[in-house]
Amino acid sequence: MIISDVSVRRPVFAAVISMLIVVFGLLAFRACRCANTRTSIRRSSLSRPPTRAAASVIETRITQIIEERISGIEGVRSISSSSSDGVSNISVEFYPGRDVNVAANDIRDRVSGVLDNLPEEADPPEIQKVDADARPIIFVNVASDTMSPLDLTDYADRLLADKFSTVDGVARVSISGGGRPAMRVWLSRSALAAYQLTTSDIEQALRRQNVELPAGRIQSTSRNLTIRVERPYQSADQFRQLVVKRGDDGYLVRLGDVAKVEVGPENPYTMFRGNGANQISLGIVRQSGANELDVGNAVNKLVEELNPTLPKGMSMVVSYDRTRFIDAAINAVYETLIVAAVLVVLVIYLFLGSLRATLIPAVTVPICLLGSFIMLASLGFSVNLLTLLALVLAIGLVVDDAIVVLENVHYRIEEGESPLAAAFTGTRQVGFAVIATTLVVCAVFVPVMFLTGDLGLLFRELSFAVIGALLVSALVALTLTPALCSKIMKPHVQGEKPRGMSAWVDARLAALTRVYGRTLSKVIGRGYTLAGVSALVVAGCLALGGGLKSELIPPEDSGIFFLNATAPQGTGFEPMKRQMIEIEQRLLKHQQEGLLTRLLVRAPGRFGATEDFGSGTVIGILPPWGERDFTTDDVVNKLRPELAGLPGVRASAFQPSGLGSFGGQAIQFVIGGGTYADLAKARDILIQKARAYPGIASLEADYEETKPQLLLNIDTTRAGDLGVSATDVGQTLETMMGSRRVTTYNKDGEEYQVILQAREEDRLTPSDLNGVYVRSSASNQLIPLANLISLKERPTRLNSTATTGCVPSRSRAMSPTATAWAMR
Repeated sequence: MIISDVSVRRPVFAAVISMLIVVFGLLAFRACRCANTRTSIRRSSLSRPPTRAAASVIETRITQIIEERISGIEGVRSISSSSSDGVSNISVEFYPGRDVNVAANDIRDRVSGVLDNLPEEADPPEIQKVDADARPIIFVNVASDTMSPLDLTDYADRLLADKFSTVDGVARVSISGGGRPAMRVWLSRSALAAYQLTTSDIEQALRRQNVELPAGRIQSTSRNLTIRVERPYQSADQFRQLVVKRGDDGYLVRLGDVAKVEVGPENPYTMFRGNGANQISLGIVRQSGANELDVGNAVNKLVEELNPTLPKGMSMVVSYDRTRFIDAAINAVYETLIVAAVLVVLVIYLFLGSLRATLIPAVTVPICLLGSFIMLASLGFSVNLLTLLALVLAIGLVVDDAIVVLENVHYRIEEGESPLAAAFTGTRQVGFAVIATTLVVCAVFVPVMFLTGDLGLLFRELSFAVIGALLVSALVALTLTPALCSKIMKPHVQGEKPRGMSAWVDARLAALTRVYGRTLSKVIGRGYTLAGVSALVVAGCLALGGGLKSELIPPEDSGIFFLNATAPQGTGFEPMKRQMIEIEQRLLKHQQEGLLTRLLVRAPGRFGATEDFGSGTVIGILPPWGERDFTTDDVVNKLRPELAGLPGVRASAFQPSGLGSFGGQAIQFVIGGGTYADLAKARDILIQKARAYPGIASLEADYEETKPQLLLNIDTTRAGDLGVSATDVGQTLETMMGSRRVTTYNKDGEEYQVILQAREEDRLTPSDLNGVYVRSSASNQLIPLANLISLKERPTRLNSTATTGCVPSRSRAMSPTATAWAMR
């Protein structure tokens, strides 16, 4: 072996190689990001459709249009979408070999070509590059004794969100709880009718008068002054004075005469509470590829720095930090790594009986482990539980090559050769054997590198980590090990007997050899008996192994649990809010018992704007691991009986999966069908059969058809005779019964929305539509909507839909699907 010959002749050369491996390994370790177990990368395209639009409208007018446009993009593995009231979400998953940034740009180019085909009221699609688990990794709660949730949200939006956004590795900061301030104009049906006004008149007046325009400039010989028409409306009192009409008698009808004007939340249908008090939450989302531990440490440090600067009565605390679990888990693996290394060295010393001989393979352990990080960093992998566990596995493998070389060199020294000659010749003899055995062990992990899907992405890093450590071990065994043997090993003295530990080990090994020899001589002549015993052992192992539970990732005691609450379809925000407060009160008693440290409650359960109020989410944080003697599963199992008796709501608690930040249910079924009617039948059959299985605690589906809807039909003939268009009817209903963003106003350098909506008492029942009027383009008179429309309530209409497709090359087959999930 040329490399071993050079290493023996030039030991400095061998030492430099190992030192370079150590140095570059340390640099690679620092470059590798620390993260949870890695899952697949996805690209998400989110489109916000017209306010209050139904799920069926969202699907046909937005979701399907965008899906058809992006289906031919190169490298698409699957496209999945969901359409619900007010929200359309499309997720595109690419094959692992597809460049992430190029793929995201391809989606932007395709989506930009369909913007003209989307409804005018829809916001432009928001395209994000996200990981499969790209949800907030840290929640920072902000509370105040002196400020309202609205003012608290405004303060956080102005000052705090920008500071957290500048933290290296933070992708965005989502604020939830209080709602962004807006100028809410609550229109009165009776006042509009009395003053002969419509919602269109109010909108036009706001757009005409609430403007800020450049008006030229004044130039002189020495000065240049820019003229700007300033907005006169910046407060609720000023908006109340806005003139919307001039009567025949000269009376000026102002906005305050027909509406209640106040500063309120842009989205009043949101609630966030922490430990039983109203608070707001800052959700910190990390960038794809960012080091989670670095992001977590930076955010925690920033919270400590900002707390003294907050206004009096305001406080800020990190309520949920996923990086703490990752840090604790990785530290535990580090401890295991050190213990394993120490045990390996002790075993080597036990059998070699010499500190000099033990030092040689022991040195290879840290060198090989650090060398594996060079491969991980070069491939863009992270330091996570699987890669660290791979290194724990590799500790017992990386010393094999060094021990093979050491044993052969030691044997030749005992035969009378000098350490230098023994290292030279002994390494030559076993050099190819070292290479062969290393390649054989590496070949065991090569198939893991070609696994597809999430399973491949999970265990690919493990295989590369082990292979990297093994390749470095072979290099060290052929360079540093013979060099150390030639310098450290003592020449053999003829007639010298072992002493100390060596003598004790030799005596035990000799006794073990005699026992093994006698046993072997007895069984070697009884081949059939030995074969029968071996067959029984194999059969017993197969039987016992078949009875073991099987799962991809075992449950982790992450110190956090989630609770999803679901109410009947059509439940309003206020009833759902009361239900979540009731759940909160039941759980707060466990906080007093010491089972919980923090309790976060939000409604609705979804992040972002939504028209479905029948859901809520609870996050429970347990005490640190060293301060409790119970697991997260113990707490979840204790809560399930208490939650089963809640009236009017279905609540289920679960521990997050180890594959993601928020995880999910243990079992998921995807059902496909040609039509939604067939899909509903298959879903009902599956749920009925699954509920009979004793291992499933609860089963829910994301496709439901039980949300009540009020169908409105326009008499187009009569409307045409009266000079009323369907657009006028639709916009009037959207403004009165939903909400409509008309214009903006400026306050302290920030832009806020001006939103029109009917007063709450004017939109309680379907009969309230009788007091809504539209203006005729023919006669300029007010026409009651009751003369143009007919109403019919349909209790079973589509609430949410999901479409999933796999994309082989450039063709795609789409079909309606639903997802059902269950808890064990």
